[in-house]
Amino acid sequence: DGWCGWLGVKKLHQVLLVLGGDFERERLAAQMAAGTYSGSFSEMCATTWVTSSKDVQGAGKVHSKIVDNEELNELCSKIPVYVSSGHGNAQQVMLDAGVTENRLYIDNRAVDTVTNFTTLASDFRKRRFQHVLVVTSDYHARRASLVALVTLGGIGIATTTLFVPSSRYANGERKESASRIARDMLRALLWSICGIHGGLVGRWIHPERFSHSINVKKET
Repeated sequence: DGWCGWLGVKKLHQVLLVLGGDFERERLAAQMAAGTYSGSFSEMCATTWVTSSKDVQGAGKVHSKIVDNEELNELCSKIPVYVSSGHGNAQQVMLDAGVTENRLYIDNRAVDTVTNFTTLASDFRKRRFQHVLVVTSDYHARRASLVALVTLGGIGIATTTLFVPSSRYANGERKESASRIARDMLRALLWSICGIHGGLVGRWIHPERFSHSINVKKET
């Protein structure tokens, strides 16, 4: 219990954030959100920064831990679910898996990993979330964890990255380059300091993605 993961912070106001861009990831995340996940998910990369809660310890650490699917399902099935720039049918995938409409929010403003977090930071702060469970793929976990640490951690929201298996890299090489991680870390820092993250060009290229978070129940 001396590490900062979801097992140690159940009393916090939490939210599940699914990073879009990989259909396989979204499908497995939908099972988590519905509390029915039974796959090979076995690790957790936990990060945190600054929080007022005494339940969260280990600021600034990045590490992994074996996950108990039963406890994971119990937690994820009770909290709000945000999908950041998922595939066109991400909403239906979530609903078909059993996620209830009143828990589901679809947000299409993000165009990359950094904006997955910066576009929702204000929303999460307004809703007073204290802990965000970030769902991504194994090859993307470290970059997502570090960006979450800077962006959400910088405004006092603890984060834990849950990563699911991916077949994206058939040769078994799932790690991303150090330069790519460093680039996104720099962008995250720029956003934290002066609100600039370099995503404006992407929004210009993909104007259809610039839509606010919508509760599915209100949308239908």
